[in-house]
Amino acid sequence: MGLPVRALLALPWLVSCAPTEPRVRALALPDLPPFFGDETERWLVEESGPVGRDDVLPAFEASAKDYGCSTEKLGGETSSNIYGERRSYYGVTASCYEGTIALITLVGGGVRIGCAKPTTMQACNQLLRDISESR
Repeated sequence: MGLPVRALLALPWLVSCAPTEPRVRALALPDLPPFFGDETERWLVEESGPVGRDDVLPAFEASAKDYGCSTEKLGGETSSNIYGERRSYYGVTASCYEGTIALITLVGGGVRIGCAKPTTMQACNQLLRDISESR
């Protein structure tokens, strides 16, 4: 049988009240400790070799924002990355609907990737791919 008449009469009202802005995809996890590059009970970690780019963090941050994640820079004006190299910031955390992911640059051009648990490496890699393809 089809939709009840009341549902059909309400349809124009529901459509006119639909949001015109895209929904934010970010999910806040306020109790999540910062990612320092080590595997912990809250962070799953993977390391990549040299990526051949010096703009990895700004590119990741921009892509994550385009994907709808909220981002936060790790470190500050006087911070060192986890191997002692001086940088204005050493990593970026992106909190997205699908999960939270963080990238930290390493001396030599490598990147350490952390995903907030509970997750799997497959889900972490998929989130990184989705963010990377959003630009």
